[in-house]
Amino acid sequence: MRSTYSLDETRRKAQARRVWTDAEVRTLCALYQSMLTAQRAGARFVKAPAVRACAASLGRTKGSVEAKLMNLSACQRDLGRDYVAGYKPLPSYAKSMLPLVRSEIV
Repeated sequence: MRSTYSLDETRRKAQARRVWTDAEVRTLCALYQSMLTAQRAGARFVKAPAVRACAASLGRTKGSVEAKLMNLSACQRDLGRDYVAGYKPLPSYAKSMLPLVRSEIV
């Protein structure tokens, strides 16, 4: 039986299931840190172009990158730290991310 999904849809579904590597999470932590630094300084920061560029460099969808950024906000919240206002913390995330976030985002 043939799939009814297009090749792009199949790739997108495969990307959605791919486990995030520590290197990818570190890349997102660096992006998150730049946003947080700008927020703390009261500087205007346009997130969309940076998120699109990051997604392209990681081979991820924009939505998956944004969801992971919301996971980083949840980690920040649980560590008692401030988080990027535009990325509301998600209710659940992989607790294994906490040590990485603790060391990568200040």
